[in-house]
Amino acid sequence: MKKRKMTLKNKIIEETGGGILKCFNCGICAGSCPTARVSNHNPRKIIRKILLNREVNDDVWLCANCFMCSARCPNGVDIPKIIDYLKVKAMQKRGNHNVIFNKSFLRSVEMFGRLYEAGFLAEFKMRDVSIRAVKGAINDISLVPHFLLKGKIGFFPHKVKNPDEIKKIFKKVREVEKIKL
Repeated sequence: MKKRKMTLKNKIIEETGGGILKCFNCGICAGSCPTARVSNHNPRKIIRKILLNREVNDDVWLCANCFMCSARCPNGVDIPKIIDYLKVKAMQKRGNHNVIFNKSFLRSVEMFGRLYEAGFLAEFKMRDVSIRAVKGAINDISLVPHFLLKGKIGFFPHKVKNPDEIKKIFKKVREVEKIKL
């Protein structure tokens, strides 16, 4: 008996119940997607790439999880479930540029109640050791004086009125999803 190769397509079929096989690429999901109008995110193209066993790029991170794609799908394909699966798999890989960005961003919000730009950028650049990040860090450092003078970023984090509420939100999310940031 021949063993089936576990391609991304086969893994998604197995993990999400095979709903992706009902897609006939009509494009209603892309037409319904609010993110697709302003970015490269396109649910139809993501599904198509999976079905053709092609690499799915970073566009999954732009999904707003509004569920419009699956609500309007004539075959009931649960696209957000598929995209969530792809995000989880990407997060399991160490060194993923978008994962590092997201975790650094969320850590900053959790610590300060809102984004502390200087701290976020410092953490993100220290954690992301790719060639692209090293070149980007050099460019970013050269922009810091300009942003400081224009008041776009500050040396210190901004204060929020009720930081304990932010901490409660993060605590609840960890309880529900059982993930570490």
